[in-house]
Amino acid sequence: MNSAITPETKRVRELFWPSFVGCIVSIESIFVFFFVSIYLKNLNFSGLGIGTLFAILNITAIVAAFPMGLSNDYLTPRRMIAISLVVFGLAIYGMAILKSFWLFAVIFLIYGLSSNLFRLSLDVLMLKIFTGYGKGKQLGIYQGVRNVGLAIGTILGAFLIADYGFEKSLFFIASITLFALAFVPMLPNYPATRAKLAEYRKDSFRPQALFLFLWVAIFGLHWGAESTSFGLFLREKMRLSYQTMGIYMTIEILTLALAIFYLGPKYDRGVDVYMWLYAGLLFSGLGLIFMTIPNFWVSISFRALHGVGDGILAIIMYLKISELFNPDRMGGNSGLYVLALTVGNAVGAIIFGDIGQVWGYQWPFLLSGIIVILLIFPILVAPKAWKA
Repeated sequence: MNSAITPETKRVRELFWPSFVGCIVSIESIFVFFFVSIYLKNLNFSGLGIGTLFAILNITAIVAAFPMGLSNDYLTPRRMIAISLVVFGLAIYGMAILKSFWLFAVIFLIYGLSSNLFRLSLDVLMLKIFTGYGKGKQLGIYQGVRNVGLAIGTILGAFLIADYGFEKSLFFIASITLFALAFVPMLPNYPATRAKLAEYRKDSFRPQALFLFLWVAIFGLHWGAESTSFGLFLREKMRLSYQTMGIYMTIEILTLALAIFYLGPKYDRGVDVYMWLYAGLLFSGLGLIFMTIPNFWVSISFRALHGVGDGILAIIMYLKISELFNPDRMGGNSGLYVLALTVGNAVGAIIFGDIGQVWGYQWPFLLSGIIVILLIFPILVAPKAWKA
C-alpha cells in the first residue's frame, strides 16, 4: 500500500489549517471590530476618544507594517503567527479588566501590533501558497472560511453580551483566541528568505504598486467609519437589541462569504476583472449609503449588498497582490500594502469617530459610501495603472 502524500493532498492540507486558524481568530476580530465601540461608550469614552483608540490599532500597523512583513520573510509566517496569538489573546483579557482611557490606549497599542502581525502573517502564508492555476479557488476557500468565522463571531458575540455582559464575553473571546495556538504546529512552514531591501524598494516603487497603495488607502477610510460607528449606529439609531444586531451583522457577512466562494473559482476560468471591480465598488458604496435608511428590512438588504461588494473586492485585491509581488518577497511587500490600507483606516477612525458622535452615526456611512463609489473613477481614467 502506497502511503505517499500526493501533491493534491499536500495542497489541501496547506490550505485547510491556515483557513481553520483564520476562522477561529475571526471570531475574536469581528467582536472587537463591531462590539467594542459600544463597550467603550458604556465606559463613558467620548466619540473622539473611541476614534483615537481605534486609530491606535491602525497607527501601530502604520509604524510596524513593513518590519512585520519583513519578519515573515526572514523568520517565517508560522513563527510570527504563534507569537502574535499569545500577545493579542492576553491583550483581550486586559480589555475586560481595565477601565481607564490611558490604560486602554496601552492595551490597544499592544493589541494593534499583535493582531496586525497575526493577520499579516496569515495572509503572507496564504499568498505563498497561492501559486499557479487554481489560486482563485484557493483564495475563495481561504477567505470564505475566514468569513464563516466572522459570521460565528457576530452572532456569538451578540448573544454572549446580552446574556453575560461585555467583561465575561471578552474573557471568553480571549480564550478562543489562545485556543488557536493548538493548531499552529499544523501550519505549513515555508523556508526563510533573505532578500535585499533594494529588491523590496524596486518592487514597491513601480507605478502599479504605488497606484494600488494610494487607492487602497482611500478605500480603507470606510473601515475606520465601520469600526467606530457601526455598532453604535445599530444600537442607537436603529434601536436594535444585541441579539438582533448579531443577526443583522451575520447576514451581511454570509453574503460576503458567498460572494467570495462564487467569484474565486470563476477567476480561474477567466473573468473581466474591471467589470467585477466596478461592480464591487458600486455595490459596496451604495450599500453603505442606503443602509442608513431607518427601516430594518431596507437597511439590512443594503448592508447585504455592501457585503457582496466587499466580498468581490476582497478576492480582486488579494489576487492583485499575488500577481504584483514575488512570493519570496511577499512578506515585506504585503507589509507595505497593509501600511497603505491601515493609514486610510486610521484616518477614517479619527474623522468618522467624531463625525458620528456630533452629526449622527448615519453620517460616517453616507460619506464613506460616496468615497468608495468615487474610487471607480481613477481606474476608469488610468486603467493600465491597475494592471500588474
